[in-house]
Amino acid sequence: MSSDNDKTGHVGRERTRAAFFLLFSGIALVIVIGLILAFSTSVSSVELYHRAWEQTSRQCFDPATLPNWQSWEHKFNHLIKNDADAVKYANEMLAANGDKFTHLHSREEVKALEERFESNYAGVGIAFEAQLDNDNKPVLDKLGKPLLAENADGYPIVQEIFANSPASTGGIKAGDAITAVDGQSTQDMDGESIVKLILGPVGKPVALTYTRNGISTTVQLIRAHVHRPSVVSKLLDNEIGYIRLTDFMARSATVEFVLAMEDLKNAKALIIDLRNNPGGDMTNAIFMASLFIEKGTIVSIKTRIPGDAQNPEYEEITYGVDNKLLYSRQTATDNPSITLSESERLPYLANKRPVVILVNGHSASASEIFTGALNDNDVATVIGTKTFGKGIGQHLVPLANGTILRITAFRYYTPNGTWLGDGCNTECHGIDPDIVVEPEHKFFKPGSSQDNQLKAAETFLLEKLNSK
Repeated sequence: MSSDNDKTGHVGRERTRAAFFLLFSGIALVIVIGLILAFSTSVSSVELYHRAWEQTSRQCFDPATLPNWQSWEHKFNHLIKNDADAVKYANEMLAANGDKFTHLHSREEVKALEERFESNYAGVGIAFEAQLDNDNKPVLDKLGKPLLAENADGYPIVQEIFANSPASTGGIKAGDAITAVDGQSTQDMDGESIVKLILGPVGKPVALTYTRNGISTTVQLIRAHVHRPSVVSKLLDNEIGYIRLTDFMARSATVEFVLAMEDLKNAKALIIDLRNNPGGDMTNAIFMASLFIEKGTIVSIKTRIPGDAQNPEYEEITYGVDNKLLYSRQTATDNPSITLSESERLPYLANKRPVVILVNGHSASASEIFTGALNDNDVATVIGTKTFGKGIGQHLVPLANGTILRITAFRYYTPNGTWLGDGCNTECHGIDPDIVVEPEHKFFKPGSSQDNQLKAAETFLLEKLNSK
């Protein structure tokens, strides 16, 4: 009997997986085509820089943030000898804009982005955490790069080790401090530089030195393809379902999330853990939110229509759900036109169960879209600390020579019309939790015995269930 049930469940699970992959195939296809186009055009390095200059003014959300933009057009022509120079000087130009989220990605960085979409990369399976200031915001160095959380001696602390990775089999644990990579000290090093040292070709060794309880150890790890699952789920002892979502980036994120919801269909209540979730694909956030909302608005977006910087035009798109996934598009001009569209929605899987969303200062972008949608529709209670405050989003614009321009092109608003800020470029608001719970421990593994925020969520839900 159990064998038949296992087979039936497996078939149903695979059918569900196949159905959702078909649903998202159009989205994935757009991304893949974008990357192919990025590699299909070849231009000179000077022209590559010029295209970054041109597309920035055509597509950035607010052209008024580009003072004296004309002066940058040919500023570096005599210095650009290759594509690396073009990328370097284009990013110097973009940095002058003051938007730390706009960036020209090199061919190598585009490959890394594709690995993030696929949720696979070549490395050892270590995740670090950004350093926070007194306002619970990431600390940046003078170049705008995030500094990692460090121990008292300035060495980065491991936040998480992925299961079945070289780091896990090598004995490294969360809380260890990485002091050197291939003999090079990591003291006070920015996160990007450390990651570059650790990543590398599959099969190539890398030596990591770490300290634990004052003891230093060096291990030789062999880099491998590491799959970072987007979703971790389990049923807690009190029959409350726990789903932790690491990010919204991977193409498989919504599929993984739906399967986790199905596995927890008998849970009496749900905890969705978005702490340290930096966001990702907005589409994933919209689809996931629809699993919890029977009828209502999910998010509204105001986006720049590419065109003349002197006369910028915008359109507003509102996503909502009832028996279908609905969205309306309105051109924000003197003579607006409104287009209504609909498509199949994902099933309503929340089934009126109590829901808690756990957030902190690293919950950003798509995390805030999801949180705002559920909170404003009164289907979830938010517990933790204030979110990051990134009410802006970026488009990926293929340029040439394998590069992609990531550019801030839209703002989004929660169902109640709240704009959450621009990620602290100038304004930073975020979502205030319904119940503020500060973490008792600076470094802890989410879901562990030291996780007092999770315990607070469980206590809240048990009280809610017992009051019925």
